[in-house]
Amino acid sequence: MFDRFLLRSVYEPKGDQPKAIQYLTEGIQKGVPSQVLLGITGSGKTFTMANVIQNVQKPTLVLAHNKTLAAQLYQEFKTFFPHNAVEYFVSYYDYYQPEAYIARTDTYIEKDLAINDRIERMRLSATKSLIERKDVIIVSSVSCIYGIGAPEHFARMQLKLYVGQRIDRDELLLKLVEIHYKRNDIELSRSHFRVRGDVVEVALAYEENIAVRIELFGDEVERLSLVDPLTARLIKREEKVTIFPGSHYVMPEDVKEDAIEVIKKELEERRRFYLDHQRPLEEHRIRERTLYDLELIREIGFCKGIENYSRAFSHRKAGDPPSCLIDYFPSDFLLFIDESHQTIPQIGAMQNGDKARKTPLVEFGFRLPSAFDNRPLSFAEFRDKIQNVVYVSATPGPYELEDAEGRVVEQIIRPTGLLDPTIEVKPAMYQVDDALGQIQLEVQKNRRVLVTTLTKKLSEDLTKYMTEIGVRAKYLHSDIDTLERVKIIKELRVGEFDVLVGINLLREGLDIPEVSLVLILDADKEGFLRSKTSLIQTCGRAARNKDGRVVMYADVMTKSIKETIEITQNRRAVQQKFNELHNILPESVYREKNETLKETFFEELEKEVEKIEETIELTPKQIEKRIKEVEKEMRLKAKALDFEAAIALRNELDHLKNLAKEEDKYREDYQRSYYAYTRTKGGADCMRHYEILANGCIPYFTDLQNVPPMTMTHFPKELVWEAMHLPGVYAGKIDHSIFDKKRYFEILEKLLVHTREHLTCRKMAQYILEKIGNPNPKKVLFLNTFPDEDYLKLMTYIGLKQHLGDKCDFYLKMDFLYQDYEKPVKNLYGRGFTYSKVLKPQKEISRKQMWSNLENGAYDVVIIGSIHRNNLSWLKVLKQFPVQFVCICGEDYDGVTKVHDCCFKGMENIFIREYTSIL
Repeated sequence: MFDRFLLRSVYEPKGDQPKAIQYLTEGIQKGVPSQVLLGITGSGKTFTMANVIQNVQKPTLVLAHNKTLAAQLYQEFKTFFPHNAVEYFVSYYDYYQPEAYIARTDTYIEKDLAINDRIERMRLSATKSLIERKDVIIVSSVSCIYGIGAPEHFARMQLKLYVGQRIDRDELLLKLVEIHYKRNDIELSRSHFRVRGDVVEVALAYEENIAVRIELFGDEVERLSLVDPLTARLIKREEKVTIFPGSHYVMPEDVKEDAIEVIKKELEERRRFYLDHQRPLEEHRIRERTLYDLELIREIGFCKGIENYSRAFSHRKAGDPPSCLIDYFPSDFLLFIDESHQTIPQIGAMQNGDKARKTPLVEFGFRLPSAFDNRPLSFAEFRDKIQNVVYVSATPGPYELEDAEGRVVEQIIRPTGLLDPTIEVKPAMYQVDDALGQIQLEVQKNRRVLVTTLTKKLSEDLTKYMTEIGVRAKYLHSDIDTLERVKIIKELRVGEFDVLVGINLLREGLDIPEVSLVLILDADKEGFLRSKTSLIQTCGRAARNKDGRVVMYADVMTKSIKETIEITQNRRAVQQKFNELHNILPESVYREKNETLKETFFEELEKEVEKIEETIELTPKQIEKRIKEVEKEMRLKAKALDFEAAIALRNELDHLKNLAKEEDKYREDYQRSYYAYTRTKGGADCMRHYEILANGCIPYFTDLQNVPPMTMTHFPKELVWEAMHLPGVYAGKIDHSIFDKKRYFEILEKLLVHTREHLTCRKMAQYILEKIGNPNPKKVLFLNTFPDEDYLKLMTYIGLKQHLGDKCDFYLKMDFLYQDYEKPVKNLYGRGFTYSKVLKPQKEISRKQMWSNLENGAYDVVIIGSIHRNNLSWLKVLKQFPVQFVCICGEDYDGVTKVHDCCFKGMENIFIREYTSIL
């Protein structure tokens, strides 16, 4: 372990870097509180920061405005400081639905989240490093201003062990539980421990593949070892070991007891408030919720939403700032705020949104008023904690320049010799036609192009137009999720397409060396997207290519355009002079196409998804065979010490074992459970909920309150909602001491009656026929417009066959529905319940026979079983026949209302997903 920062790099500071490094170093050593590093794109700002860190030898926090940029900086600092603790601290939520209450609809939204295990490990590693060493660099997003556990509690709850120490085994296990490690004697995974006689193995919460093996002899620690948790391979013997907590929300027993008393006192005050104001419902809510949480805290030291009681645990007064990552640093730490013109406004905006969400929760008895103090820092509180800050940006904002009081150092010379891109202004009238010509010139040279527009719609329309005329283009804007966004950028870099169209995302942090041309449409439309700052940042996207150039389309030379051109020309002149003086020939930046932490995560995730998709069509025997193959391969990889491959195979094995579950097992699970936990996927997914009800179980549908009024119209929402909120039911878990079983079974009986009367296949088919005014048709044709598998289509057809028998023809029938199907049963979506082999054998009609029947009027109703907004050709064909036709669209109603209005306008009988009729 090093005590000092030691920079490793094959490069020496060049250009403006030596001047900037000296200036910032001297400022920090003299105690100057704020400075600005005004560094243009490609000038090596990260290398400058690294040199300053080595010079001042202070623990450092590097703050970025998004996870992608933070990951890029993390990789670079890891390269510069391979022997020091470089850590990554960002939000660990893959999915996060905050707790909320909507008073006007009386809707309580339970907190729901999915935590990224790797990022949680990295967060714990970051705080652990700050506790035990000084040579620490943490790259963080604005997550660092959000409350976490107090550093004094985290440090105090370390478990220190040494060979020869006297400790009882049960006492050791209790201490592990107190610091939030869980026992699992089967699988040793992160934050868990395993007990085998007098041997205790602890998989450290903050290490990737390291566990501590504690061997006891009676009440004495006989041996301490570091081992691999998967293979149990010995890594190293140790004389002493420190095990840090498995969570930031740990607390000593005395602190816990004191906090419980404080919370109880606040609860009594709040109860009196509600009773004095004749609000018994709110009094009941806050009493039940708080007492339940306190019981969990007392017994296991943790409860869901424990952060809302953080004020009591840290003995703070109302309004005092919460403990956050910054409090883990020593007071004289160094802070770099990268892209400060973006990051500073983010910090200032965080607290207000948090308070607005919590106000109804506190007002209506879901949380105690102290929950307000579980919040991000205000900007003033953030600033009070900082003694040494360097704002880093190519375009620093007014706040940074004012705060620095003139302490600004420029870094506008690039060591690579690259010049700022040339800027050309052209008329906006024929901007699209001219842009296409510019694009063709670059594409012929195997270069990439960025096009910036003002609106999402324009970016989509322009991309569509380019694609239609043969240009390989894609668009990028905020509606595209992070996984897809990273994938698109990588595809652009490797040449899978040539033109990327976007809006604001084509600015900071998007460094693509292959881009040689940036086209700025409507550059004269003054505003946020065409301000001086935005234009300079956007032009910078072409600054990593020696042939970089920018074309702005404008009919008016705005002040922003003039200033951008002037600044760029000045920078070009300075760089050109430097190049001539040092005989430098500009060269494009080279960067590996797969280097960021985020990209690595996503590539691994995509590979796992691909493997899962490959297993969807496997039969039960094939799955069983594949399980054996994967188990054998996993053991071989582990034996060969290829642990990454072994872990990937273990993940595949878990998926296969879940896939192998027999269909009846799902029904058994439903039948022996009170609730089945469900959530929205592509849509509300009514059919799955119908099956749960039919098996005597109640769906605990987490998104029920968000289902629009015109979706799930047949689903008994009110009864299910009541069942989900019976006393003792919390997020699908049941406290049986207060659970109202009598009311539960009363509701269940009503739900079963409703299911029998309205939700069977036959009943839903009858509903369609009754709704169109033809309950007893002479003959029905069910058209399978494309042979895919979905609940909606299959249930509708089965219901029609049950109701009409031979009076229903199925064109392009799906063979596995019939009893004479000889191949292995094919499960819907690879798992879940199946409709295989439920119908009597029936001969499929030919296309010729179908057309003949249509022409001769044999059918009085035609049902298109799974229509889609992009598959309307069948409707055009059917309009020529004198027949009543029905369309069933497989999408939630409210999600595509505008599409229905334009695509299905004038059609007689339309049923939107799961039988919402919009006759």
